[in-house]
Amino acid sequence: MFYDPATQKAEVLLGALKTRITASGELPNLPLPVFVPVHWTRTVASYVTLPLAPLDTGYVLISDRSLEKWLELGVPTDPGLRHTHSEIDGIFHPGLHSDLAPIVPPTSQAAAVIESPLINLGAAAVEPVIKATTFIALMDTMFAAASAATVPNDGGAASFAAFQGAWDAAKATINSARVKTV
Repeated sequence: MFYDPATQKAEVLLGALKTRITASGELPNLPLPVFVPVHWTRTVASYVTLPLAPLDTGYVLISDRSLEKWLELGVPTDPGLRHTHSEIDGIFHPGLHSDLAPIVPPTSQAAAVIESPLINLGAAAVEPVIKATTFIALMDTMFAAASAATVPNDGGAASFAAFQGAWDAAKATINSARVKTV
């Protein structure tokens, strides 16, 4: 599969094989490649996309009529071309998979699960977001370090130094958070 993020179109190989007839006779069944739009969940103000890579799977919905004019103009229009149920009027929906390649079941059936090496929330995502449980564990580590470093009559300098060292280590964990938001 080839995906062009600029046009949001992908070249996909249809899983159903199609026999092609030529003047010289039948050709063997071969996967049929088509270059079609990719369906992303979106509205005028928001959208959700996923990274697409070769070997990703999904399904292609074939339109009854030609989509060419509507894709060009973006408004209701006569389809122009008179063909029906053509592969070139397909729309790729990523995600459908065979029974041999299921996703890992989510840990909670009540929660939405987003899993990816990198997740951006917002177009200018720059701030790390950290789970509360991770933040609490980091704070506990910092306070434990400060308590363990208590030296009588030093005015708290040793405790502060230990707390500062633990904070510097905690910042690395916070800054490596995989979810970013604006």
